Amino acid sequence: DTLTGLANRTQLIERIARAIGEARRTGGCLAVLTLNVNRFDDIQVGLGMREGDEVLRQLAARLAAALGEGEFLARIGGDVFGVLVEAGEADCARATAERLHAALAEPFRAAGILLDVQARIGAALYPDHGADGEALLLRSNIACREARHSSLGLAVYSGSTDEENPRRLALIGELRRAISDGEL
Repeated sequence: DTLTGLANRTQLIERIARAIGEARRTGGCLAVLTLNVNRFDDIQVGLGMREGDEVLRQLAARLAAALGEGEFLARIGGDVFGVLVEAGEADCARATAERLHAALAEPFRAAGILLDVQARIGAALYPDHGADGEALLLRSNIACREARHSSLGLAVYSGSTDEENPRRLALIGELRRAISDGEL
């Protein structure tokens, strides 16, 4: 099974930590990518969980086959994958993201039908966007959310939403309390 043999989030974080240690010694850089399958819930609801898992297995196999030397793939949650690019500047991250997108270009077969499966990809770079695996993974995930608005389905972390996210979360909480307390 392709999914059960795939590295997990913890293994990815450990691998990033080792790569950061090497990058510190050599003055190098690296990239962390987060890939999220677009509308995966529609696939699971429309075809069922078993077929959804089959699509994820096919997707993981394609992603793994598209990786080059110094690149590491992990499944970090449901339909979310992480990729470490060990010699990654922004151009390397973009090149890897383009390869991953190309790997998804051919339709997937599930439940006897062909499915067009697309993904968005966010990238964060060391040392510019974080000093550890958790920070890089968080920021590549933020960039992945920003990629929804990109025609390429790719975004490199910009930092513009860092201050906005906590304020937005606080505002949502205050709004819910105001609604439940009849204060609007």
